[in-house]
Amino acid sequence: MMGSVPSTSNCTSLAAPQVPGAVITSFVASEIHGISKTFPGSTFDDAITVRDFRVCDIKVTLTHPGVNDEVNFQLWLPLTKWNGRFQAMGGGGFAAGAGEEGLGNAAAHGFAVGTTDGGGLGENEVTVSPDILSPDGQVDLGVFADFSSRALHELAIVGKAAASSFYGKPPHHSYWAGCSTGGRQGYIMAQRYPGDFDGIAAHAPAIRWPSVITSLQWPQVVMDTYRKWPSSCEFQYLVDETIAACDKLDGVTDGIISDPFNCAFDPQTLVGRTVECSGRKIGISNDTADIFQHIYDGPKSPAGTSLEPGLTWGTTPLYLASTLNLGDISTGIDFPLAAGWFQFFLEKNPSFNLSSITTDEFPSYLAQAWAEYGGLIGTSNPDLGPFRDSGGKLLTWHGLADGLLTAKNTLFYRDQVERVMGGAENTNKFYRLFLAPGVDHCAGGNGPLPTKTLDALIAWVEQGKAPDVLHGQIKNPSGTTVTRDICLYPLVARYDGKGDPNKASSYSCQASF
Repeated sequence: MMGSVPSTSNCTSLAAPQVPGAVITSFVASEIHGISKTFPGSTFDDAITVRDFRVCDIKVTLTHPGVNDEVNFQLWLPLTKWNGRFQAMGGGGFAAGAGEEGLGNAAAHGFAVGTTDGGGLGENEVTVSPDILSPDGQVDLGVFADFSSRALHELAIVGKAAASSFYGKPPHHSYWAGCSTGGRQGYIMAQRYPGDFDGIAAHAPAIRWPSVITSLQWPQVVMDTYRKWPSSCEFQYLVDETIAACDKLDGVTDGIISDPFNCAFDPQTLVGRTVECSGRKIGISNDTADIFQHIYDGPKSPAGTSLEPGLTWGTTPLYLASTLNLGDISTGIDFPLAAGWFQFFLEKNPSFNLSSITTDEFPSYLAQAWAEYGGLIGTSNPDLGPFRDSGGKLLTWHGLADGLLTAKNTLFYRDQVERVMGGAENTNKFYRLFLAPGVDHCAGGNGPLPTKTLDALIAWVEQGKAPDVLHGQIKNPSGTTVTRDICLYPLVARYDGKGDPNKASSYSCQASF
C-alpha cells in the first residue's frame, strides 16, 4: 500500500554514497517532472498510468581500483508517496539491468527503485560487448565478476543509501525483482549476500549459469551433427502433435500440457506423416523425429548419460532450433545469446564457427564452462541457511512451457536445496516454488501468467502470509479471460470436472490431477 512520505532532501543536493572497495567517479542527481504515460505491467506488478509524475533521477558511476571497469547505476526515487521500500530490478540475457519503463512502473507504485548495467558485459540482452576479450584473447574476469554479483551487491548499497538520504530514513524493507538473468541475479544474492534483500522475486531463473547458457546451443549442435535442419513448420507440427497427445492428462482440453512430466510422447510415431509447409508437402523423417527427441532429452554424453535437462514436452523449440530453409538449402540459425557465450567465453574467438561442434564434443564445453566460470557465476549453492537465518524470503515461478530455460533446471536446484535444508516443509518456510502450466519464458505462451507476484512476496515478508497459490490470468484466442491459480510445488491445479474450465474457482490444489 502506498503511503504519503515526501522527500526531506533536495534531489540535486544529494551526496554520493560510500561504496566499500569502489571509487565513485560520477554522481548526478536531478529531478524529472511532468511524466505522463502508462508504464507497462509485468508478472511483478500491474500496468500503471501516471499524470505529472515526478522523480529524483540519480545516475552513479563507479570503478574498482585495479580492475579497469566502469559500473553504472540508475535510481528513480518518487518525490511523493514513497511506500518506504527499495526495489532493485534485474536484467535479461547479457544485460544486467532494466530500462526506464521498468523503473517507471516500480516508482509509480511507490518504490525507490534502482538498476545497474553490471559493468557493461553485454551491449544488449543478446550481444556481448567485444571489449570483454583482450587483444590476446583473455576474458575480462573483473567485468565478469561485476556482472555476476559484485555490481548487484553495490546496487543494494547505493540504492538504500540514496533512499535514506533523500527521504530522511532508511527503507523499512528491500526487495529484488527479476526474471531470467534477473532471476539468476536474485538467487546469487540469496546465496552470496543473504542480508541485502528481505524478499527476492526471482522467476524463470538462469541458475546453474554455466550449464544453462551452454545448453542453449544444444539444439543447433544436434541438427549440425545430423546435417539436417528441419523447418519451423515441421517443428511446429511436432509440437502441436505433442500437445494433442498430452493435453488431456489434466482433465481439461485447453491447448496446454499441464503435466509434461507424465507425457509419454514418442516423435517416432509421426514418422511418415505429411505436413504442408509453404505450399510444399514434407514427410516427417526418422532424422527429424530423432532430432526432436534429442532436443527435448537435453545434452547427453557419447555413452547416452544425461548431462543436463532438456525442454519439457509442449514447449516451443523455435528459439533455440531456429533454421533457414530456402528450397533445397537449409541451415541453422544460432541463438545469439548462445553464440556469444561460445565465441567470447569458451572459444575466445569472436569468429568461431559453431556449426563445427558435434554432440560427442559438447560435453567438453559443459565441463569447460564450469571449470572456468563456475566459481564466479555458478549460482548453484544449495545451502541457503544464511538467507533463511536473515529472515529472507525467496519466491519463484517457472513456466512449464519455457522454451529458453527449462523448468527442469529450477526443479533440479530446488531438489538439492530440499536435501540440504531439511526437506520440502522446512524449505517452504523461506523458499517457495510455483510451476506455471503453458507459460513461456518470463511471459507469453498459452497459460495464465502469474500476476502481482511482488505483492505476494511483500505479504509474505511483512505480514507472514506465505503464498499457497499465485493468481494467473490470460486472454485466450477468443478473447475470454482465463484465470487459474498456480499451486505451490509439488501440488497441481485439479479440475473439478463440472465448473467453467476458464475460471480458477473450478480448480483446487491437489497432489495429482
